Amino acid sequence: MNSYSILIAEDDYFIAEAIDQIFLDLAINYKIVHSGKEVLEEYQLAYYDMVLLDIMMPDIDGFETASTIRKTNSYIPIIALTSLDFEDIKQEISESGINDYIKKPTGAKELKNLLLHYFTVAA
Repeated sequence: MNSYSILIAEDDYFIAEAIDQIFLDLAINYKIVHSGKEVLEEYQLAYYDMVLLDIMMPDIDGFETASTIRKTNSYIPIIALTSLDFEDIKQEISESGINDYIKKPTGAKELKNLLLHYFTVAA
């Protein structure tokens, strides 16, 4: 899976460190940023195959960030990575163009299964 590149938005540095360890173990290329504004800036600078997006971020929340990305790219998988309950945000997820949802805290197994769902792994 290491030929894929993922942009990760997580404003909590403790959680970002845990995500960092999971992705190091999975040998996937990634970049972690800490705000919606940083996501949009980084997204313009480099190519990414997926965006893992915290919903509750400073400056621009995940819903608005996803909506902005969707204006220029309708294909990239955008995954909400949040502690919010799905039932509480399913309307906003749908309206913003977010493809999927994973609840924090998440373990390596759940994250790996999600990635395998979206990416084809060569045999």
